[in-house]
Amino acid sequence: MDAKDARVATNSFPPLNLYIGTGGDILGAASLPLGALRLVSDTSDREDPPAILNRYAGYYYSDTYNNIFSHTHVFSAGIVDYGEISDYPVQVDGEDNIQQMIANKQG
Repeated sequence: MDAKDARVATNSFPPLNLYIGTGGDILGAASLPLGALRLVSDTSDREDPPAILNRYAGYYYSDTYNNIFSHTHVFSAGIVDYGEISDYPVQVDGEDNIQQMIANKQG
């Protein structure tokens, strides 16, 4: 028997759950060394959310709305400290579109 023939494909480990740590209480996000920057999508289950429990770390897997991308989260709790630096990418077609977004409080 050849060594090449002896190889058998096995799946001894289940697929890794990429959403581990994203239940809202632990920050499951990319960060720079020493926590200088922790970029995460802040989500909610409604369009204009109040501050509610289980969303302190920003991303919560079962949420349906993406509110902002914030950069300042305290490790594990994720509570914003010293203000919030946030971005939300949008696509605009011109100055009129920007004015309309601002009037509708979307930009």
